[in-house]
Amino acid sequence: MPGWIWLVLVIFMIAMLVGGAIYVVFRAMAVMRSAGRLSSAIEEKLSPVQGDDENSAEAPLFTRPLHVAGERYSVAHAEVLRRHDRIHERHMRTWQQWKHFND
Repeated sequence: MPGWIWLVLVIFMIAMLVGGAIYVVFRAMAVMRSAGRLSSAIEEKLSPVQGDDENSAEAPLFTRPLHVAGERYSVAHAEVLRRHDRIHERHMRTWQQWKHFND
């Protein structure tokens, strides 16, 4: 092969490498713009969720007196017991309906 063909091939290869690098840079910039728009849209949608609520001003529970935690636990436990009672009542009603249905 003549020497000038190698020169053309090297120039072509360098041009392709430069063109590929330019393409990658432009695509990366487009992706960054798209990601920026997406993140701002997500932030806009989630900002009401992350707004001020009444619990944010309270001190953490572990820094408060134990009786506060005890009261909160007793209220939560009472709700759990009420929920279990409601489940049990529904269960008993269902079985009573089936019992009368099969008679």
